[in-house]
Formats: sequence, structure tokens, C-alpha cells
Amino acid sequence: MTGFLKTAVAVCLAFALNQSLLAQQTFDSKKHERTNVNAAPLRAKVVPPPSKSSAGRSLLNKRYLTQQPQWTTPQLQNGMKIEYSQATGLPVFIRSPRGAVNGRSGWQRDARVAAFSYLGELKGVLKVEDPQRDFSIRSLRTDNSNRTHVRMLQLYKGVPVYGSEVMVHLGLDGDSFNGQYRLIREDLDVQAGLSAASAIQRANAHLNKSVNRRALSAFEKQLVEHEEPLAALCIYQDRSVVKSDVLAYHITICPSISERWEYFIDATTGAVLHQFKSVCAADGPRTATGTDLNGVTRTIHTYQLGTSYVMLDVSRSMYKATQSTLPDAPVGGILTVDMNNTFGDNQVIRRVSSGNNQWTTSTAVKALSAHYNAGLAYEYYLTNHGRESIDGNGGTIISIVNVPDEDGGGLDNAFWNGKAMFYGNGDVALTPTSAGVDVAGHEMTHGVVQSTANLEYQGESGAINESMADVFGTMIDPDAEWWLVGESVVR
Repeated sequence: MTGFLKTAVAVCLAFALNQSLLAQQTFDSKKHERTNVNAAPLRAKVVPPPSKSSAGRSLLNKRYLTQQPQWTTPQLQNGMKIEYSQATGLPVFIRSPRGAVNGRSGWQRDARVAAFSYLGELKGVLKVEDPQRDFSIRSLRTDNSNRTHVRMLQLYKGVPVYGSEVMVHLGLDGDSFNGQYRLIREDLDVQAGLSAASAIQRANAHLNKSVNRRALSAFEKQLVEHEEPLAALCIYQDRSVVKSDVLAYHITICPSISERWEYFIDATTGAVLHQFKSVCAADGPRTATGTDLNGVTRTIHTYQLGTSYVMLDVSRSMYKATQSTLPDAPVGGILTVDMNNTFGDNQVIRRVSSGNNQWTTSTAVKALSAHYNAGLAYEYYLTNHGRESIDGNGGTIISIVNVPDEDGGGLDNAFWNGKAMFYGNGDVALTPTSAGVDVAGHEMTHGVVQSTANLEYQGESGAINESMADVFGTMIDPDAEWWLVGESVVR
């Protein structure tokens, strides 16, 4: 690079940073001067827990805002990038670059052989002695990028381990492994002391206590997954007292076209270890229409719980039903909740709910706006960048409305705190901030930056962080003009 070009680049960078900071200062100057009000502009802000006692706060509040990492930070071992589960200490992700010579060079010809060859190379890290004994191929798929994805079930002495699946991804640029599995103690007996028929009888007897059943008609039998209960042996992790692996029958029962039950019966004692309904009947996803803060009619996704509806969207591809506890702890959902202008020791976060799926109250309209905008931002990143949610891994997107300032007054701000998006109702400079699509996109982008580049929020990196949030926030807003940010919420 010539001296002239170096100078030109330096001048451009300095000018860009200066303009970003100048724009920030201009926005700041519009805010009131009260020092006890958070007058930060629409930007990322990591908010520490208040110094006051939290004794009066609900468990719901902690569930929404406490972020618990489930795996370790990536580690490099022998050229491989590895992440471990904090619960099991076993790898959940491994990335291996393709070497000039390796045993998987024929992966395109025989993906099955290549997949087991790769697991053979990893067995020391995986702590698996014999991959061909301990895993069984369930399916293979080759995508448009010519990468082959091999899904495998974990086996223990030939019996499937319930909930333990792994994936091997094979490509010209390298291979990878992900998934969850367990190490089973070697002395577990896999010879059932109870017959499958007896296990089904016990499951039916248990189900009959809570479900009114009748014989299925000939037509209904064609509409259910299993006309008769289906039983298969598995290794099930019983968590009733302490975690322990048990030989069990996994039984699926379809008592009607709207219900399907999963039962786990101890294959030795016949005890009912666990059961759950895997099909929603009355409860389930719904859609609703309502008017947002800008007077525009929007269609949103909600969720019905009995005779009540909550502002929870489980319609997206990232939603994981089996890992979710609804309505307060979805995995891969879009959830909007209400802080109800509470603060300090009395701060409580509650559901946004309706008795008729109509959303017309003041809080409901603010929440509808935030809920719709979060879905729009999610679709933008998925459609345009192939990114599944803020964290790229289908993590739940949480929006919180009616957020006050630290003294309970109006909050002239919206912010991302590292876990959720918070929307104030405005005070001097702003109106309710959940009205802005670009505001939601701006805050969500701070989360994307956090989980990708992780730019430190100070100095030049902080200016770039803020600039990226402005740019993507505007791109997410379909009605944006002249690259204005937050124009719909400024008084």
C-alpha cells in the first residue's frame, strides 16, 4: 500500500468514527438533563442487577433474565475446535479442518463409511471405545452445498439411548460433529424383566385415570400415528431422585386423533417413570390481529393456554417443543412480557395475556408492537443471512415492555442487556419505544454483534457496534427512508 493510500484510509476511518460519535452526541443533546434518568440513546447497554434487595421479585423474573451458558467456550485441541457440555463434560461440538491426506477422502462415495471413520478419529475425545457399536445411522442428507449430514442414534448394548442423537457433517472444507450423548455405566442389564405387553397394560391403566377413552372408529384409526400402543426398549435417564440410567419401555399411545402420549415404564419393576402429552389439544399456537402503536393492523402469533392467550410465538422453525416448558420457558420461541412499570424491590415481570385473543389495552398494544417487530427482525436475519435467531442457534427472543427508569419514572430509552430487549415508554424525548421497527432491529443487532464479533462497547469498537446496529436496524425496517433511525418514536 502506498503512503498516499494509507493516509487516505486513515482519514476515512477517522471521519467515519467522528461522524458516528457526532451523531450520537446530537441525539444525546435532545434528551433531558436529569441525572437520575437513564438518557442513553437507543443502544446496547449491559444492566447489572440493582443493588437493592430482590427478595420481592418473582421466580418468573429470574427465569427470563438469568443467562446460564450450557457449554464451554471453544477450545483448540490438535487443530480441532471443541466445545464441551457443562452438564456432562462431553463434547457437544467439534470442528475438524480437512487435511491433505486423511481417511475420509472418499466421503462422497460412501458417507456411512466416512462418518464412522471420522468418529473413529474422534473416539479419544468422545470417550467412546467403539463408534460402530455405540452409534447407529438414522438418516443421511446431502444439502445444496454438497455437504453430507449423517444423523445417528446412540446405542448401549444395542438398545437406543433416549434423547441421545449426534450429527456428523462431511464436506470438502472439513468435517464436524455435534449433538448430545451420554456415557452409560457398563453394568446396566439390558434384559427386560417385564414384557412389552405388560408395560403397555400398565401405561394404559395409568392413562385411563386421567383421560376418558373410547374405541377409535375405522376412520379415526387412519388418522392417528399408532392404532395400537407401540412399545420399544430404551435407556432412559430417570431424574426422579438422582439422575440414573434405567432400562425402560418407551410407549406411544394415541387415545384419540387430538392426543398422543409418551410413557416410560421401568422394564424391571413396571413403575411409571415419566409421561407427557406430545400433541396439543385445546392449547396451542394461534394467530391474532391488532393495531400497533403506529395505527397499523398487524398479524401476530400467540399461544392459547386453556381459556387464556399469551404473547408467545412458537411458529418459527427454531422452536424446540420437547425442550420447552410453556408458557414461561420456551426454547426457540419469541416471547413478549410486561414489566408493568415496576422497579426496585417491587419489580415483577409478568405475562402479556388476553382472555379472547384481542389486544386492545394500552399494554397490549405496546406488547403487540414489540412482538411483531421482533418477528420481523427474526425473519430478516433468517431470510437474508441464514441466521437462526439472535445467537445463531435458535435461542428464544425476549422483549420486555413498560420498562421504567431506575427511579420508576418514564424511560427515554430502549436497550439490549445481553439477554433481552427492553422498551421504555418514553418521557421527554421519546414516545413508547416499542413502536419502532428499526428500534427493535437496532437492539436485536446488538445481540447479534455480541454473539459474533463481540465488539467491546467502548472507543472505536463501541462506535462500530453502534453503527452496525443503526445500519441493520434501518435495513430491517421496510418503511425506512433516508436512513433515519428511531424517527417513529422521537417526539
